[in-house]
Amino acid sequence: MEIAKTRGKEAGVMAIPSEDYYDELVPDYTDPWFRKVVDNFEFVGSAELPPTAKIGHRYTTVVINTPHYLQWLMHQFLSNGGQVKRQSLTCLQEGIPSDADAVVHCTGLGARYLVNDTNVFPTRGQTVIIRAPHIKKTVTLMTKNQSTYYIPRSDGTVVCGGTKEKNDFNPNPEKAIATRILQRTQALCPEMAGCEIVRHAVGLRPSRVGGPRIENETIVKPNGEPIIVTHSYGHGGFGVQSSWGAAEFTVALVEKGIAKSKL
Repeated sequence: MEIAKTRGKEAGVMAIPSEDYYDELVPDYTDPWFRKVVDNFEFVGSAELPPTAKIGHRYTTVVINTPHYLQWLMHQFLSNGGQVKRQSLTCLQEGIPSDADAVVHCTGLGARYLVNDTNVFPTRGQTVIIRAPHIKKTVTLMTKNQSTYYIPRSDGTVVCGGTKEKNDFNPNPEKAIATRILQRTQALCPEMAGCEIVRHAVGLRPSRVGGPRIENETIVKPNGEPIIVTHSYGHGGFGVQSSWGAAEFTVALVEKGIAKSKL
């Protein structure tokens, strides 16, 4: 939220109204953990609920234009002295310099191959990007079988979704799925009907059985010396949302691992 307030335009981050709707009355929805964390939280009145919804929330949230945001993060990294090296690896050890004190391993879906973590799997998500600068709030409708959502971005586009297909490596958009996404999102927001389609997108979320792996491991460098590796991957579809908290936890583990290795 602080970035949205102070550096939103350059980072591609906006604070906007959000509405979430659900078709189940369970504690996670009737008493959500975040209700005292976000600004302007309130329950949606029953007369305002979509036809299939049994409960809904309104609050102020942060939405991120991810391509823009990643470029901004890279700029912060480089501006603070970071360096980028591109290299093809067949195992983690190949990417560890002999003079390294610690390594943070966060290759997402690549961990399935780089460290042979068979618990890592893709969850395919397909979206449709439309141009709709008049859309000023984000809305999600969750049902037992699917989620329908639209998320405006700082450049006037809106991400319409979505799908959640486990163990699906298909990187190509499917026309039938795109059609259904547009039908569902336009039913939720008729104001988006007829908007220009900018592009179709597919992403493979780096999911993991048992949840994210954030832990230290000691391995051997190519020169035979031990080194602390802090793993941080497997966040699924919550990578951006959880990134700041996960990063702080990861940094703390790195510092703990280095301190322990010097004892």
